[in-house]
Formats: sequence, structure tokens, C-alpha cells
Amino acid sequence: DTMVDKIDSRLIEDVILIKGPYAARYGPGFRFVDFNFIDSPRFEGGFETHGSSSVTYNTNGEQWYGRQSAWGGNEGYGFHLSYGHQTGNDYETGEEGFFMPSSYKSRDIFGALGADLTADERIEFNVLRLDQTDVEFPGLVFDLNFLVTDGYEVTYTSEAPGFADRFVAEVWYNRTRFEGDTLRSGKNRHIPTLRTDLESASGDDGFAITDGDALSGGYRLENTYFTKEGHIAVGTDLIFLNQELNDIEPNAPANDNNYPLPRSRSADIGFYIEDVEQLNNRLKVTSGARVDGVFTDARDRVPGVPQAISDLKQADLQQEFLLGAAYLTAEYRLSSAWTADAGIGTAHRQPTLTELYAEDSFIGSLQRGLTFLEGDPELRSEKLYQIDLGVRYDEDRVSLGFHGHHAWINDYITYDLIAPAGAVDGFPQGAALVNTDLATLAGFESYGQYGVTDLVSLFGVVSFVEGRDHSRNKPARLSGFGNRSDEAGKDNEPLPGIAPLEARIGILLEDPSPSKKWGYELMARIVDNQDRVARTLEEVATPGFTTYNLRAYRRMNQWLLTAGFENFTDKFYREHIDYRSGLGVFRPGMSFYTGVEVRY
Repeated sequence: DTMVDKIDSRLIEDVILIKGPYAARYGPGFRFVDFNFIDSPRFEGGFETHGSSSVTYNTNGEQWYGRQSAWGGNEGYGFHLSYGHQTGNDYETGEEGFFMPSSYKSRDIFGALGADLTADERIEFNVLRLDQTDVEFPGLVFDLNFLVTDGYEVTYTSEAPGFADRFVAEVWYNRTRFEGDTLRSGKNRHIPTLRTDLESASGDDGFAITDGDALSGGYRLENTYFTKEGHIAVGTDLIFLNQELNDIEPNAPANDNNYPLPRSRSADIGFYIEDVEQLNNRLKVTSGARVDGVFTDARDRVPGVPQAISDLKQADLQQEFLLGAAYLTAEYRLSSAWTADAGIGTAHRQPTLTELYAEDSFIGSLQRGLTFLEGDPELRSEKLYQIDLGVRYDEDRVSLGFHGHHAWINDYITYDLIAPAGAVDGFPQGAALVNTDLATLAGFESYGQYGVTDLVSLFGVVSFVEGRDHSRNKPARLSGFGNRSDEAGKDNEPLPGIAPLEARIGILLEDPSPSKKWGYELMARIVDNQDRVARTLEEVATPGFTTYNLRAYRRMNQWLLTAGFENFTDKFYREHIDYRSGLGVFRPGMSFYTGVEVRY
């Protein structure tokens, strides 16, 4: 469950995915995903209003999803309002009668309001409200009783500010609050040992409750100056984070029953510059650089924790990080159809607040599940160095590409198991966060599509990543062991949580006319077994699998009909990153869905 699951794709105008340190405006990091919500519309012919209504049903889990939207405006302003409602029950895996506790209720409201202040100025306001209740997570310790997210963003744009050729100011604020527990019957059926593993007076009636509060806010101010062949952007931003998590076992002693992420804060002040130049009709070059100062702190005294957090961590909670980034990319047109690209970059990433301050909190991270994490305020920032090479081909009926990358990361943040090792279902075992001197990530992705006729197309995508820890002999500072995971003589092994080789191939039959009134797609997802595992972290191999999906759509004037079968061979499988706790987490078996949308 990520933020991607909380946003309907119909509310997204664009998704920018940057697979490396090749951007300066998004803050410190190694890769970036930028979601651009739809803007408010404009209508040159005067005031108009429009709407859409849709409903979708999935048989596996009895999942209903309805959405109602309305939008309108004129040549000077516009609005877009949308409400979505989703419900679902436990889904059945590919093994008959084996259900995953995964029910949920979810509602969201999205609004966009924009106005053209002058011929050169406009302002846009977006708001997102999400309410989720009764959400079950198979394989994790806690389910959610409720979760509420409120997000706000205001963007001001001037195309002629006087001091630059273009000026953009963005301000945003997001806050998420939630509460949960381990008391649902589905949770205890799926993880039978949970009640006895959690602390209790009698030893067989343990339970836990949780609550969390996280907010992020900030601004970005950017000036753009147009050059003869491109543009230069100069900007500054502030990113502020504030979060806490309580992980309470009420039947434990009151003065020692909380395993929190204490109220923690970070402030990131950054400055950046990017230059994009089309040097000639063949060569385009982009370069950028960024510098950040990050300041973090956490509350030292937390109810239910018998000692000060700084004493438990044996460290000062106030930390400072000076981060830098720089990159250079080039795109060269070899011919009318072939294009080559290359990139080289370096960037730093500071530890997250969870990595710095978590005090034995149950946080889903490692494959085995039910792992509590021990943060370390003295973690160092990660330093990445990456190179990329790629080539692509595009002509009328054929498009294909190949892209490879290799990254070296100094002080990569990974895990070190702490005593006692080998506990059933991960209890009561934990993991401490630790810097490893050197880790590498290398891989490739390739895609292709061939139009056999105007009606029939073949397509395929292949991706692969290899991650290795080359220096795993140094233990975490707070582990109490002399070697990483108390295992000597093993200084090189795969990194945890790396996806295996995966391919998607299929055939698409689609209406060749511009109206695209109908289409059918048959796709196979082929996933290799993953035996490159971090065995010292109790990660286990995962067998490969193949699933098949069939999808179809039909347009009739303002009506859109959709339907499909997912995993129609009813494959019983799980992903490599799925949790192994309790009875294990497996993916949905055969599912049929159908939906209808009408626009007016």
C-alpha cells in the first residue's frame, strides 16, 4: 500500500519518472517520481460544465469502485471536482479456499481550482482528502482502524515576471494520521502466534495498538532564463518533515510498553541549477547541480519508554547533513530512427527519520515480516555514483529500446539482524540499521513494440536488477555483535528486497481508426525465480511464475465499457518481496472485472 494506490489515474495529468540522480529540482535523492495532478480546464467558447460517472466491480474480493466527477469553467478560470468510493473484502489466492485478510473501505475527494490573473499570470490550487477505514494488511503486525490524509498545493506561474523569463512558486502541505491494532480475527488467523508473541501478563493474550502522525510541507521558488538554444533554471526550496509513531503493547508494564518512532523533525534547505541546451539538431545536453543542508532532531522523552531515547541510542539526537549532487546527460540522434543517450551523476541521500530514530518499532521492511527496527542517529548519508547508457529506435511500425545502468553507493543503509536470531515468524527478532561501505546496483531494461498490421501489435518489456553488498562485515553500532548478523567471514552477498528478472509480452488488437472505439489485449507476465538473496537477513528464495491477463474495452459515443480476466489460469504465487510471516502472503487468484463510464 503506497501513495500510488491512493490516487486514481484519471486524476493524474503526467508522471515523470527519473531513474537516477538526473534531476536537481526534486530534492536530494537517487531517483524521483513526480505526479502532476490534472489542472483546472479552460474553455475558449465561454462557460461550460461537464461530468462523468463510473463504476467498476472485481469478483475476487467483491471489490466495488465508483467515481463521480464534474468540471467546468470559461476562458479565464476552471474547476474540477471528483469523489471516489471503494470497498473490498478478503481476496482468494490461486489455492482454493485460501483467502488473504485484505478488506478495506476508502473514500477520496479531489479538487482543482485555477484562474488566469492576467495574460501572463495564473494560479492553481489542488486539494486531496483521503479517508480509509477497516483496512487489513496480510503479513503485517497492524491493521488500520482509520487513516486520513489531507493534501494541499498552490502553484503560481508568471510568464513575464521582469526579473526572469519565467517564475514558478509552489507551496504544499500534506498530513496523514492513523490508528490501528492487532485485534481483528483475520489477523490472528493469518498469524497464529501473534497473541503469544506480543507481551502480555498471561503469555497468551497479547495485543498491540498503534497510532501515527506524519506531515510534510515546503515550497519551491524557480526562475527560468531562456538561452539561444535552451534554458537555465535556478531555484531554492524548503522541505519540512514531522512524524511520530507509537507502537504500544498495553498488557506489558505501563512504563515499558511503547516501541516508538519518537516525534521527529527534519528541515532541508536546498539550492539548485539546471541547464538544458539543444546544441545542434542532433545533440541535446542537460546538466545540473544541487546543494542541501538537512537538520534533524527527535523528542528525547516518550511515554511508555523507561529511558531517554538519547540514552538508548547512545547518541545525540540532533544531526546535520551537508548533501551535494551533480549530473550530466546527453541525447544524440544517430539517424532519423536511432537515438543514443548517456548519463553520469552523483548524489547524496540523508537517512530518513525512521532510519535515524526508530526504537524497536514494527515496520514492514524485510521479506520475513514482523521485524522491529532499531534506528541509529549516527548513520551517515549515502553517496551514489551512477552511469547510464541507452539506445532507442522509432519508426512507423517499430519502436524498441535498451537501457543499462551501474551504480556504486558508499555508506549504503541496510540491515543487521540483532539477537536472538532464528525466531519463528521473525519474533522476537529485530534488525538494526547500518551503513555498509560499498553496495552496487546494476541492471538493464528493454522494450519493443511491432505493428504487424494496422490492427495487430506485438509488445514486450524486460527488466533486471542485480544488487550486492560488498562490505557486510561491519556490524551495526547498536547490535551488540562483533560481526554483521553475528556471522563472521561473509563480506559479500546480495542486497535484500531485489526483484528478479521480469518480462511482459503480449498482443494488442485495437481499432485502427483515430477514434479507437475498441481494443483487446492478451498479456503474459513472466517472472524468474529469485535465488540471489540476503541469507544473513533470513531472506529466502522465491520460485518463478507466469500469469496471464486478458483486457478489453469498447467505446460507444459517450460510454466506455471495460472488462477483463486477471491471472485467468488461477496461478498460486507470491512476489519476492511479499512477507513470509504467519501463513505467508500470496497474490490474488483468478479475477474478473467489469466497469462502465459515461461522460456528459
